[in-house]
Amino acid sequence: MTFSERKGIITLMKKVFIVGIDGATFDLIRPWVKQGYLPNFKRFMENGTTGYLRTTIPPLTPSAWTSFMTGLTPERHGVFDFYYLGEDFKIKVSTKAKGVKSIWRILSASNKKVISIAVPMTYPPEPVNGIMIGDFFTPSLDSRFTYPPDFKETLLKNIPDYKLIEDWKYTDRDEDRERYRDAIFDLLDVQFRTTVFLMEKYPWDVMMTTFLATDHSQHYYWKFMDEKHPDFDRRGAVRFGSVILDVYKKVDEYLGYFMDTLKDTTIVFMSDHGAGPLYGTVYMNNFLRRYGFLKLKSNFRVGWKRFLYGLGITPESMARTAARLGLSKKLAGVSLGGRKKLANRIGITFGDVDWRKTYAYSFGYYSPIYINSKLRSENGVLSREDHKKVEEEIVSLLKELKDPYTGGRLITSIWRREELYPGPINPYIPDIILSMGDFGYTGSTFPFPSRRIVSKSMTYKSGDHRINGVFGIMGEGIKQGLWYEGARIIDITPTILEYLGIKTDVNFSGSVLKIFEGGENEKIS
Repeated sequence: MTFSERKGIITLMKKVFIVGIDGATFDLIRPWVKQGYLPNFKRFMENGTTGYLRTTIPPLTPSAWTSFMTGLTPERHGVFDFYYLGEDFKIKVSTKAKGVKSIWRILSASNKKVISIAVPMTYPPEPVNGIMIGDFFTPSLDSRFTYPPDFKETLLKNIPDYKLIEDWKYTDRDEDRERYRDAIFDLLDVQFRTTVFLMEKYPWDVMMTTFLATDHSQHYYWKFMDEKHPDFDRRGAVRFGSVILDVYKKVDEYLGYFMDTLKDTTIVFMSDHGAGPLYGTVYMNNFLRRYGFLKLKSNFRVGWKRFLYGLGITPESMARTAARLGLSKKLAGVSLGGRKKLANRIGITFGDVDWRKTYAYSFGYYSPIYINSKLRSENGVLSREDHKKVEEEIVSLLKELKDPYTGGRLITSIWRREELYPGPINPYIPDIILSMGDFGYTGSTFPFPSRRIVSKSMTYKSGDHRINGVFGIMGEGIKQGLWYEGARIIDITPTILEYLGIKTDVNFSGSVLKIFEGGENEKIS
């Protein structure tokens, strides 16, 4: 029996408004609420149900937002990372989940009017009963990034300064830090005005908008706020120490507007993951190569690159030299593809790997490891029997890696694929999934940026993702003033559909959160 049936409420007129707050964390929100900085988050927490929202492991934008929209775990919807290696060992861009139903499709099939604005992983936009505007993965405004396609003209006519992403690149120069900060707030303003325009001018039953500013400000300004960060910049803190707080204040202002304007609407806020300090990068392929699990080709090209590495000439050293020479802005202006081409000319790449002799390799944002076996692919080197043996050897060696800052273990958690994502092997899901320094270290899109295993980040980021995101639900029939423990990102879609009384044939990985008045509640403190 659905919530609506239990309460005897007619659900035809119910509306739900969802605010995506990318990367938001209660580790910042709750202290700032207590200090009086975020009055509308405080009001929401007093009048609704809120709590941490456990995201996918690892905490990545593509897999997390897709898991929210489908109510499925990554091995079921097929999106794990930003990129993946194909069977030809060439890098490919992850696309939207295929063959599964999103919340937008389910709602549309139930004759609900929907509006989706810039929710990550919604490009290209799917046909819906309403309007969908694609996300920041959209190549450009020249693309067909809206549904219906002709809505793009209406959007750009009414929001002529509409943008997909910030129109400035962050570098380590104060001028660019200021320009990027301003660009973050410009994008935030555009996203808010777009939301209000659609909210007021078009019919909807379920609407969602997403603000990226929280995530982007945390990535680049964390070290100016956090005095415990090893790269804390005391001088920069004077100018940039309040950027993240100021972003949260602006989002709080918008949240208050929605709460005051949408009086008879159930409001949901959520993030795809949390946030915390970023300490550095782990080049896992160097680790695998050191212990003989990964082999390079024996030819002149690879030999020459290895000679350059021996001299200290690597993609990493070149990037750092460019920064010292004040060329960061020019380097940041080069496309990712252009930087990769430059790095590939001197850097060791996957094309230089001898796959016939390689037992394991790493590729992905958080350095996951894939075993090159026939259990994963018929082209694999190892037998099915040797797959687990090599996996265990690697896991044992990983436990010996040390965190250069704490002296403790670098690898704080290790999961085998089947522990997190059981069932048949999905080619997108790695065999060994890692948390390095509680996700305080990331991997690299370049397979061999230097000879090191652990290094300072080649990017300008000082903050990154964490497992615990946030959620809040406030509206008719929702318990008030409750802090809910145990919610997962895969639970949000089933909960919204249950609230609206919508039935579906989807076998969700997630469950309905027990947050309704008159019902039992799980894990509430």
